[in-house]
Amino acid sequence: MGPSGPALLALLLLMITAGARAEDEVLENVNPSCSSTTRFKHLRKYVYNYEAESSSGAPASTDSRSVTKINCKVELEVPQLCSFILKTSQCSLREVYGFSPEGQALLKKAKSSEEFSAAMAKFELRLAIPEGKQVLLYPDKEEPKHILNIKRGIISALLVPSETEEDKQVLFLDTVYGNCSSDFTVKTRKGNVATEISIERNLEKCDHFKPVSTGVSPLALIKGLTQPLSNQISSSQSCQYTLDPKRKHVSEATCQEQHLFLPLSHKNKYGMMALVTQTLKLEDTPKINSRFFDEGTEEVGLTFETTKSTSPPKQAEAINAQRAKLFSKLVTELRGLNNEAVASLLPKLVEVSSPITLQALIQCGQPQCYTHILHNPLLIDVVTYLAALIPGPSVQRLQEIFNTAKEQQSRATFYALSHVIHNYHKTHPTATQELLDIADYLLEQIQDDCTGNEDHTYLSLRVIGNIGGILQKITPRLTSSVLQCVKSTAPSLLIQKAAIQALRKMENKDEVREVLLQTFLDGAAPGDKRLAAYLMLMRDPSQSDISKITQLLPEEQNEQVKNFVASHIANILNSDELYVQSLKELVKEALKDSQLPTVMDFRKFSRNYHFSKSVSLPSLTPFSAKIEGNLIFDPNNYLPKESMLKTTLAVFGFESADLFELGLEGKGFEPTLEAFFGKQGFFPDSVNKALYWVDGKVPDRVSEVLVDHFGYTKDDKREQDMVKGIMLNVEKLIKDLKSKEFPEARAYFRILGEELGFVRLDDLQLLGRLLLNGVRTLRGIPHMVAEALKKGSKNDLFLHYIFMDNAFELPTGLGLPLQVSSSGVLAPGIQAGVKLEVKNKMQMELVTKPSVSVEFVTNMGIVIPDFARNGVQMNTNLFHETGLEARVGLNLGHLKFSIPAPKRPVKLFSVSNTMHLVSTIKTELTPPLTENRNSWSTCKPFFTGLNYCTTGTYSNTSSYSPLIGDTRYELELQPTGEVEQYSASAIYNLQKEDGPRWTHWSVKQTEATMTIKYNRQTMTLTSETQIPDFDIDLGTVLRVSDESAEEKTSYKLTIDIQNKKITEVAFTGHISYDKKEEGKIKGVLSIPRLQAEARSEALAQWTPTKLLLQMDSSATAYGSTISKKLAWRYDEEKIEFEWNTGTNVDTKKAASSFPMDLSDYSKRLHMYANSLLDHRVPKTDMTFRHMGSKLMVATNTWFQKAFVHLPYAQNLQDYLKQLNQKMALPEFHIPENLFLNSDGRVKYTFNKNSVKIEIPLPLGGKSSEELKMLETVQRLVISLPFLGFYQPPQEYQLPNFTIPKLYELRVPHLGVLDLSTNLYSNLYNWSASYTGGNTSTDHFSLQARYHMKADSAVDLLSYSVQGSGETTYNHRNTFTLSCGGSLHHKLLDSNVKLSHVEKMGNNPASKGLLTFDASSAWGPQMSASVHLDSKQKEQLYIKEVKIDGQFRVSSFYANGAYGLSYQKDPTTGQRTGESNLKFNSTYLQGTNQIIGRYEDGTFSLTSSSDLQDGIIKNTASLKYENYELTVKSDTNGQYEDFATSNKVDLAFSTQRASLRSEYQADYKSLRFFTLLSGSLNSQGLELNADILGTEKN
Repeated sequence: MGPSGPALLALLLLMITAGARAEDEVLENVNPSCSSTTRFKHLRKYVYNYEAESSSGAPASTDSRSVTKINCKVELEVPQLCSFILKTSQCSLREVYGFSPEGQALLKKAKSSEEFSAAMAKFELRLAIPEGKQVLLYPDKEEPKHILNIKRGIISALLVPSETEEDKQVLFLDTVYGNCSSDFTVKTRKGNVATEISIERNLEKCDHFKPVSTGVSPLALIKGLTQPLSNQISSSQSCQYTLDPKRKHVSEATCQEQHLFLPLSHKNKYGMMALVTQTLKLEDTPKINSRFFDEGTEEVGLTFETTKSTSPPKQAEAINAQRAKLFSKLVTELRGLNNEAVASLLPKLVEVSSPITLQALIQCGQPQCYTHILHNPLLIDVVTYLAALIPGPSVQRLQEIFNTAKEQQSRATFYALSHVIHNYHKTHPTATQELLDIADYLLEQIQDDCTGNEDHTYLSLRVIGNIGGILQKITPRLTSSVLQCVKSTAPSLLIQKAAIQALRKMENKDEVREVLLQTFLDGAAPGDKRLAAYLMLMRDPSQSDISKITQLLPEEQNEQVKNFVASHIANILNSDELYVQSLKELVKEALKDSQLPTVMDFRKFSRNYHFSKSVSLPSLTPFSAKIEGNLIFDPNNYLPKESMLKTTLAVFGFESADLFELGLEGKGFEPTLEAFFGKQGFFPDSVNKALYWVDGKVPDRVSEVLVDHFGYTKDDKREQDMVKGIMLNVEKLIKDLKSKEFPEARAYFRILGEELGFVRLDDLQLLGRLLLNGVRTLRGIPHMVAEALKKGSKNDLFLHYIFMDNAFELPTGLGLPLQVSSSGVLAPGIQAGVKLEVKNKMQMELVTKPSVSVEFVTNMGIVIPDFARNGVQMNTNLFHETGLEARVGLNLGHLKFSIPAPKRPVKLFSVSNTMHLVSTIKTELTPPLTENRNSWSTCKPFFTGLNYCTTGTYSNTSSYSPLIGDTRYELELQPTGEVEQYSASAIYNLQKEDGPRWTHWSVKQTEATMTIKYNRQTMTLTSETQIPDFDIDLGTVLRVSDESAEEKTSYKLTIDIQNKKITEVAFTGHISYDKKEEGKIKGVLSIPRLQAEARSEALAQWTPTKLLLQMDSSATAYGSTISKKLAWRYDEEKIEFEWNTGTNVDTKKAASSFPMDLSDYSKRLHMYANSLLDHRVPKTDMTFRHMGSKLMVATNTWFQKAFVHLPYAQNLQDYLKQLNQKMALPEFHIPENLFLNSDGRVKYTFNKNSVKIEIPLPLGGKSSEELKMLETVQRLVISLPFLGFYQPPQEYQLPNFTIPKLYELRVPHLGVLDLSTNLYSNLYNWSASYTGGNTSTDHFSLQARYHMKADSAVDLLSYSVQGSGETTYNHRNTFTLSCGGSLHHKLLDSNVKLSHVEKMGNNPASKGLLTFDASSAWGPQMSASVHLDSKQKEQLYIKEVKIDGQFRVSSFYANGAYGLSYQKDPTTGQRTGESNLKFNSTYLQGTNQIIGRYEDGTFSLTSSSDLQDGIIKNTASLKYENYELTVKSDTNGQYEDFATSNKVDLAFSTQRASLRSEYQADYKSLRFFTLLSGSLNSQGLELNADILGTEKN
């Protein structure tokens, strides 16, 4: 080492020390939880090569995939621990441009690759993991969200938690999908350090892996299925990590993600899917010196954020079969464009097809589409109105419609504005700035007390009335402005009434009620204004308001007002509507001291009309309906000035809703009516001209009737040309109308409270002028039409409708959205043309070709917004077309009809299923697999010159679902070229006696004749068709007859179809209705050739209290009958449902229709069974019959040895012997009649009694004074000088009230339910019934009965079960309960009964009985009974229990009896009890008696037992007296030469205890004796024992 060696070494050590200190300084400022979880060391930069591939396709069905690849250089700097800076550079974007012969995707650099690279490298991304779990991002404000999402995907792939000692665990990690449940597995370790880790995720368990709905068509019928569709996508991710064994950072990461669309998959494995692969490979880990980390101002999470993606449009050639597909593609591309792109593309689209472009824009569902629709001056009113009705409007749509209303101030745009506000407020209930701006604008339209332009002010007030409730919440000053218009007399009466109507949805606050009341009370005001204020006030009046009205009414001078208000109040009192009841109470209170005026003639005076009905059904909320009408007359004439009709419905407990309301108002109609209907008016003069023209051209009798009815005389001079004369009358009418003042009239229409618009009568003036000009040119129209038809015309008319539209997106690990859509497009249309030439004879050519195409499109793909996309798309197309070209010639009643034969195949029906790969530049059809490809094509003659052909192709493989392959099926009509055209001629001949109309057909050498006859008197239509070459002779008879009577309406229809004059099918239908509220429909269809007939009849009877519905149907064929009858009845007493069904088969008739003879089937079956039994077993000399016989003999022998002592073993042996002797198939016969019938009934009888429950209410009986409620409310002075607004202070009196103490609730008693059903057949009959419910009359009673019975040809399947139960409670305080049941079967009969009677009161008593018995045909018998008795006799309580039981099997029997009695004397406290048990059986007998007694502190208990008639006897006693307990037992027994005895005495007291036990046993001459005695006292314990054994002398 040179001289400088020590110095370099010292410098190196200094640098290492400084670095260690710096690291320590950084670590001191770091959260300990962070330092233990991060894998990236600070002051280092990690450089990765990032490669991401997204592909879409259907593996196994094709090898082709749509692929997009991203390559980037990723640098992750760690200036501070757990703080990172992510930089992406050198990015490239490649996408598919074609496929190799093997189906592999060929990639090339995308056109937008440079733009993509610049966007990725433009901003760096700062992020931090402060707690070691949640990731926080600090992006630049200008960085696009879709670029930020891609970087999120890179970060999510790099994050690996620190491993623990466990190799497998479940962790919750922060990812691009949100917080995910992840299966963490350590695959390999090097020492204690993990080197390979895998993480598996089911993405559906991530909290932010949720579908986000994208734009769909607002007109689609089927939409909103985002959640159900997303549930059909199986999504998972698997990541594999290789870690550095020393530094523990990620060396390589590979994440694979799969999204499989399950409905188009096979075995949940193969099918339509999107795949994502991310790969990160570490290249370098250099050190850095920068420790700077700026968190920035914006903080976001790692979770994916939804962005708006765009993509360029594509064009394609349109043909009819592909119309639906192309239209779906057009709408999809429009949704992806931004506003500028739509604006640039729209002129070209309109130039190609304006109708299709308009349909696409309407169903686009995106704001940029509506913007351009609203800019169309021809459609602005219509489209604006329709766009406003679409639910869920956005802020942009609200603003667009608002701007349109300001620019185009029309009725359509203003009403559209009200509708869109109504829909917008449902989703935005708070006051937004947009709503405030609109409210201010509407406020400006009615400023200066509504004295502006009358038409515009009227329109503004109508619109305010539509959204008054919303505007009142947003800006209360709008209400004050409307009230100013009501009070002011400066505007016209029309405006004043419109201002009152504008309050219809606003809350009736005090100031509103005050103004309305004053307006009504003002006698100088016009009557219709006063009535408008009255009706508005009566929506929610106070008691004082109604009182003032009723007090004023008798003195009212305006008869129109007086009559209307009187009729309105009278209708309120008579109303049944649910939500008028509170108002009815207020009116009744006000009328206590006054009386309503008499309602006058409805033809001269204004009046309110009202009809309402309230209906209550069991267990349902009552509902009511109301129809209301107003008719307001002008005091100066008898023409009504205003009229209104409204219907209201209240149901299911909701508030009443106005279904619809129609209103009319007008004035100045008298001159107009005179011009129309006066003596020299248009209609009388025109009618006379018409009568003159028809005179002489109709029968004399008709002329006489016209003269008598219209007053026409032939002496008057008339215009010869009726058309010219009526034209002069029209001109005179228009002239008269111009010279007179045109009447004013307006009409409005409301549905569910929403006013849709209004129309004025003067709007029709322009229509009148256009009509007059059109009539003047009427004479030239025939010539113009003739020229147009002569030249001919041909047009196409197609409609495109997206009836199903669902689209959403899900996040992927790339940070790119996975877009999924499912849509259905319907494209019906027609190609039509006509050409007409009239010379000597008429010639017409007609072309009509209707077609319909239905396309179902399912798309799944991954999009790089603004740059690229890839996806897979499945198209299912259904197509149908027909075509008709005809030439028609008519000459002197001879009609010739020619149809050219088709020149090309006609697709009657085709269905195809194709798969497409979608990329940025094109959509390419996926080539199907060639292996196992099946196809067919067949053609068969359909008609002369035509074949019908079916063609199909599909892939037969089990690796994938056939739904995702290329599959086709087509049904076509193909011309053979043999026929050029089909022609027919017809001659019309009307005969006096209902002559025939017949038609003659001729086609080459085939001739057909058709004759049609119609009888006008009997209304009978008959037809005959004859084609001799095909031996066809068909005829039909159609007859309609009116069988109605004076009180009955009835019609009958008869259809008869004949072949060769023989009826083949006949149908008779009958419908009738009478005034008894009964209706009937009946139909009979018969087919004689098949001996078949079907009948069906429906009957309905209804009254206000009863309802009957009955259906009866039957069918018969070849002796077999099927019938069904249903009936449903409802009245005030019951609800009942009955049914009866049956099937009967006549086996002889049915067998006669078989091609073979079945008469001796039973004999042949028996012979065949015997041949099987006599069949020889292979390799033996025994038959099956011989083997079965030997088996039974062996079984019988074994039974004799094994079960000789068991009961019934002999019976079983006898049965086996009989079976062995028969050993043959029993005779089997099919009955002549096979039947299966069923009937039943369900009936519930209502109980008219009810129970009243009184529920105490909180604060019940308290008045408002006791509750210290406010009696008056005072309004302060309101002064706004700058608005010229001043309101003086005012005091309002609050009404007094009292809370009721109780609320009565009536609950109806339980009724009676009756159920029964029966089933009958040849082999089995079964029936069941149940009746139960409340049968109370003079006392409470509940009863129930059931019965079930089965009868079968097989005895083992027959049984009978029945039972009943009843409980009662009467006025004598006696409660009874009884029930019983039985079962009867061949093997078992059993019965059980239970009864209990209990009497309550001063002398309570109860009795109970339970009995049970069972027996079997095999011999076992068992029975048991339990008796319970409890009573009080004088002062003595007595209770007794008795139990008896018996059991017997063959020679074995057992019976027993147990009795227990108990007595209690409450006066002395004495208690006694006794129990007796007796048991007797074949092998064991015994008795036991126990007696107990308690009296005056002394308790004694004695027991005596005897077993086997004295073999063992025992007497035991227990006594407690004077604090001394004594126990004694004496047991002895004797059996033959053995005898024994045992005596035991025990005594216990407070002073001493003693024991004595003596035992003795004797056996023949031997005796054994023991004695044990002892005592315990204060002196000590003494114990003696003696044992002695002797022999007797």
